[in-house]
Amino acid sequence: MEGEEVLFEAVCAPTYSADGVRTGMVTVMRDVTDLRRADQEVRANLEKLRAAEEIVRQDRDRLNLVIENVGDPIVVADNAAKIVMLDPLAKELVSFAENPKSPQVVKNQAKLDAYLTSFTFSFADKENKSVHLFNPGSGTEVEYAARSGKIYDARGQVAYTVTVLRDFSAWKKLEQLQLERRMLEMEKFAATGRLAGTIAHEINNPLEAIKNAIHLLGGTVDPKSRPIYDVLKTETERVTRIVRQMLGLYRNTVQLGTFDLNAVAEDTLALFGRPLAKIGVTVDKRLGQIPPIKGSADQFRQLLSNLVVNARDSMSDGGKLIIRTKEIRSSTGLHSWLSLIVGDTGTGIPADLQKSMFEPFVTTKGEKGTGLGLWIVKGVVENHNGRIKVRSTVGKGTVIRLLFPVSR
Repeated sequence: MEGEEVLFEAVCAPTYSADGVRTGMVTVMRDVTDLRRADQEVRANLEKLRAAEEIVRQDRDRLNLVIENVGDPIVVADNAAKIVMLDPLAKELVSFAENPKSPQVVKNQAKLDAYLTSFTFSFADKENKSVHLFNPGSGTEVEYAARSGKIYDARGQVAYTVTVLRDFSAWKKLEQLQLERRMLEMEKFAATGRLAGTIAHEINNPLEAIKNAIHLLGGTVDPKSRPIYDVLKTETERVTRIVRQMLGLYRNTVQLGTFDLNAVAEDTLALFGRPLAKIGVTVDKRLGQIPPIKGSADQFRQLLSNLVVNARDSMSDGGKLIIRTKEIRSSTGLHSWLSLIVGDTGTGIPADLQKSMFEPFVTTKGEKGTGLGLWIVKGVVENHNGRIKVRSTVGKGTVIRLLFPVSR
């Protein structure tokens, strides 16, 4: 083409006269432009092929890694139901190292062949069936859940089948453990109910006497002592309501209304102010502008009291108690949550206890703790459709964040 650079190959040969004298040079020019282009294309395609081979190799290595670590026996068969690949766990089922020709091996192979043949030549794309095979690890026959699928080629024909064998006995053991755990939790709740009934019965009579004594003292209290008397009366009435609620483990109907959570927080901190200061705990309090919350003010007082007590007990050598309240609005502005944070710089909660810390009778205080405080907190949060988030590090402290929906 005009204006295009062309590559020629020059072949030169000298010319001679009859007496052998060199007379000139003959040069033959051959256009090799297309040949060069073809060579460049071959080189480029070769590089692409090498890159593709590397990708295939990496994919194969990743696939082998997944197969070797999937945790269940995997069997791959061709379109004739002939096994072409086994992962290490599947190899143990059909070729025992100690006795590769044992009757159990032969029986396992026969059962697998029968299952694979039935599935490969069926019209189903997927299949779930149970297969009983001898497990050399346990030395017994085990029920496996065989989950199979077909892989098709470009023509739509079956190329391979893949079967994953899952040990049913392990699942049954897990279900049994879960059932036993649920039964244990039910026993704990039943024991807690009996404990609550006993406590309520034993406390009720002396509590009534205390209430009567406070009532009789009402007319003789000095005006300067009136604030202390009012706190004594209010807290005694709250204890009475708590005792009544214990009989139903928070399942009884409670008095609901709207209240100011900041005021509840202030009252709680006022009650614990001196005990906290006595052990060198300072209070970092930031109460934001929040709307009234609908629920039980008494339950929230108990919730905050339990959290403050736990924080105090974790800071026997002093520290900082953190209290935060804040309203969090959604991006649309139609919904909002009330955030309550109680944090401390105490000993922290071990990681293995953080998942069970809200269950009854779980405590880090040894004989000093009942293991009911955080369980009560969880009950109050659930009663108010709230959420709990915990962040704790041993030796640094704990932050418990509670979120409650705001009704508008």
